[in-house]
Amino acid sequence: IAYLVDPTVPENPDEPLVQQLRVVDLASDPPSDQRLLGMAPGEKCQFPDASDDGKIVVMACSGDDGYALHLLDPVAKTKRKTALVGHNPTITRDGSRVAYSRKGDVFVAEVASEVETRLTKNPFLERYPRFSPDGKRIYFESQSRDPNYDRRTISLVASVAAP
Repeated sequence: IAYLVDPTVPENPDEPLVQQLRVVDLASDPPSDQRLLGMAPGEKCQFPDASDDGKIVVMACSGDDGYALHLLDPVAKTKRKTALVGHNPTITRDGSRVAYSRKGDVFVAEVASEVETRLTKNPFLERYPRFSPDGKRIYFESQSRDPNYDRRTISLVASVAAP
């Protein structure tokens, strides 16, 4: 399990406080919790997701151009910024594709080539994409204003076929 922590006390007094990506290995007995890597000072990341084999972690990290998707290699403990911009990334079980949202629409991209495909384009706010276990569909939340009550939002789970 990969998760992010904003520490309040530095591990080393000579280092700045930075957000950390940590990993819990549930296969070990007892489960181990270790720091995988620290982010750059001032950088904030969100929504880490890992492939089933744990060889790739994807997350969205803040930058000058909004949130860019970053790919991490947990073994080498390296992080690489991609050209893909978006939020709420999720990766397929085999680590070959990533789905994410940007400006209310859902996109999918090949991890190796970073070629993206837009999957939705409509007036609804769509976010939190997730691949089906077989990778054939992408499910997401779709939101709209309630036509009867202006202050209420309607949400539903929608899906599209994964390319």
